Amino acid sequence: MVAALVLAACGGPSHHAGASGPSGSATTSTQPASSSAPAVTAATLALGEEGNPHNWNPLAATAAGDPVLQTVAAAVLPSAFVVGPGLHPTRNAALVTAATEVSSSPQVVDYRINPEATWSDGTPVTAADFVYTWEADSGQRRFRDAGGHPFTPASTAGYDRVASVAQGAAGPGSVVVRFATPDPDWRALFSPLLPAHVGRRVGFDTGFTNPVTDLVSAGPFVVQSWRPGVDVVLARNPAWWGQGSALSTVTVDEVPNAGIGGVSLQQGQLDAAQLPFTPGGAKTLRATPGLSVWTSGSGVYDDLVPNERSGLFASVTVRRAVMLAVDRSALAQLAGTEGDV
Repeated sequence: MVAALVLAACGGPSHHAGASGPSGSATTSTQPASSSAPAVTAATLALGEEGNPHNWNPLAATAAGDPVLQTVAAAVLPSAFVVGPGLHPTRNAALVTAATEVSSSPQVVDYRINPEATWSDGTPVTAADFVYTWEADSGQRRFRDAGGHPFTPASTAGYDRVASVAQGAAGPGSVVVRFATPDPDWRALFSPLLPAHVGRRVGFDTGFTNPVTDLVSAGPFVVQSWRPGVDVVLARNPAWWGQGSALSTVTVDEVPNAGIGGVSLQQGQLDAAQLPFTPGGAKTLRATPGLSVWTSGSGVYDDLVPNERSGLFASVTVRRAVMLAVDRSALAQLAGTEGDV
């Protein structure tokens, strides 16, 4: 079981301008609040993440797993469903007002896009964005990236079960997804959703080279600035139609490694950081005055896979009994303590 360690300075986000991060860079808050934002206008969060992305498309194989990119993409790109603290997918009403499984044989899912949903460059979010995201991640070589090359996604999971994605009869705001093979995990699709009008122009695999110009937003933040290898500054999206953030900016400092992120937290150079869990690291940081530490599940998990070909596990009854006997909650709790995992 693998857990992620999330750390934040006590007392909430700092109100500062020109706070030094681990790279020696300065962060400033200059973006005015949008009409839907709360009254707080000067709050800036300095967040440390390990990574230095060169392609800002989180679904491309060349960019998969970069923590800086994942943090930025979560604030900028919309998702049909989001996973909350309970690890259950919840429909993102800011993007889709309905996502309904209208048929099970064949499996058909109907999405209705929020009519207010708009990319930060003024382009409406439409079925074309769903179509493009599926084509790029489907693994089907009949679909081509800009320049005529096949798409190379980080994963085709789920999308490879889809037979077609098309605009519905209700117009550009409706999407019909038909599955060739039933997918019980269909809510994980279109998370995130890519801007088709940008991707088809610059290219899926290597075209998102500048997050300021290429990573248009349909989320609460836009990328205000980027200094390669130093930091990325997110500011409130003035075109955002949803609930505004209390933060006017989020500065993501690109730290060289998780160790530097932990030291920077201890020295007060960062407000927060998300680090991989180690028992020793958690113990040290919990003992640091002024830090609050939370552990949470991560996207990495361990599987218990029995040998079904021989021995006791060849019996389905034995396999079921063992799986039911495993205390998953106890394992998760153990992984988040200072004891041996």
